[in-house]
Amino acid sequence: MARRKRIPYKPDAFQSQGRRFVSALLDRGKLIAAVLVLAVAAFVVATVLASIRNTAEEGAWSAFAHAGGDGTKLRAAIAEYGSCTARPFMLFSLARMEIEPPQEDGKPKPEKAEVRSARLSRVEDSLRELLDDYPDHFLYLHALCLKGQLAEERGEYRDAAAIFETARVSAPRRMDPKLRYDIGRNYYLAGMPKEARSHLELAAAAGRKVYGKPADWILNARYLLARIGPGNRGISLEEPKKRPEQGPQDNPDEVPPKDSGDDSETSPEESGVAGEAAPSEPGP
Repeated sequence: MARRKRIPYKPDAFQSQGRRFVSALLDRGKLIAAVLVLAVAAFVVATVLASIRNTAEEGAWSAFAHAGGDGTKLRAAIAEYGSCTARPFMLFSLARMEIEPPQEDGKPKPEKAEVRSARLSRVEDSLRELLDDYPDHFLYLHALCLKGQLAEERGEYRDAAAIFETARVSAPRRMDPKLRYDIGRNYYLAGMPKEARSHLELAAAAGRKVYGKPADWILNARYLLARIGPGNRGISLEEPKKRPEQGPQDNPDEVPPKDSGDDSETSPEESGVAGEAAPSEPGP
C-alpha cells in the first residue's frame, strides 16, 4: 500500500492567507461601516429637512388662517411662502376676494378706472399662477370659473362665455345648469340672444332649490329668457323708453299700449297740467 505523501507544513503560507482573510474582512467592514454612516447621515438630513418643511407648512397655514379676509395680509403671506400646500388656497382666496368691487353699506363703492384696472390685474396674476402651476389641483375648475367672471367684469363677454364653456366640459354634472346660466348670460350681454337662449333654457329648467325656492340664478335665467322673447330679440336690460300710442302690432306676443280711457292713469306731465285736477262738468 502506497504511503500518502505528506505535505510539509509551511507556517509562513498559512499566516499570509490568514492575514489576507482578516484584511479582506476589515476592508469589507470598513465599507459596511461607511455605508451605515452615510445612511444615518441621510436619515438625519431628511429628518431635519422634513422638520423645516413642516414648520414652513404650519407657518403658511397659520398665516393663511390669520389673514382671513384681509387682502394685504394674504399678499404678504403669498410673498413669504413661495412653495407650500397652502399657496393655491391663498391665491384662490385673494382672487375671489379682489374680483368683487369694494362694498359700502351693502352697495358697490365707486372706484376710479385706474384703481379698478389695478385690482383686476392683481386678480389676473393670481389666477394665472394658480392655473399654470397647479393644473391637477381641485381648485383648478373654480379658478377657471373665476377667470370667466374676470373676463365678464372687463366686458369681454364672448371670451367669458368661451371660458365658462371650457369649464363646463370638465365640470361635474351637478355644476352644468349653473355654468349654462353663466354661458347664456354672457352671450346675452354680448348681443347674441340666439346663442344665449339654448343655454338659458337648460338653466331655467333646473330643479335646484334653496330653502324651498328656486336658486337666484334660475330666476335670473327665466328673467333673461323673458327679455329675449320668442323671437330671439336682443333687449337691453335698461328700462325701455315709453313708446307713442299706436294700434295693435302684427306680432301677437307684443302687448299693445294701454288705451287712454277711463281706467288708465295719466301723469301730470302727460296731461299738460302740473299738479292740477281736471275740471268737472258744470251742473244743470
